[in-house]
Amino acid sequence: MKPSDAVSLVLLGVLWDASCRFMQVGGAEFGAWALGGPRATGASLSLLPLLLIGGRWRELATHWRPIAIAAALERLRLTCCSPFRRSTSAPD
Repeated sequence: MKPSDAVSLVLLGVLWDASCRFMQVGGAEFGAWALGGPRATGASLSLLPLLLIGGRWRELATHWRPIAIAAALERLRLTCCSPFRRSTSAPD
């Protein structure tokens, strides 16, 4: 692994953790749907140019149904498991 790859992975981890912390703190105030929807929309919109530049738009157009089903199931899993996770976590 090149040093630049390691730096990229560390920065990605920092961004990911910051995003999760923001969701934990803001979720109590605004609700998961109010924060999660714009977060997912923003992530999707920021990745679309990468699909276009990489020439992978046709793959997305071909496989959009399984991707949409996987996204919906993941959202359902997060919605159903979130109250359980909150009730069993250690107090801060």
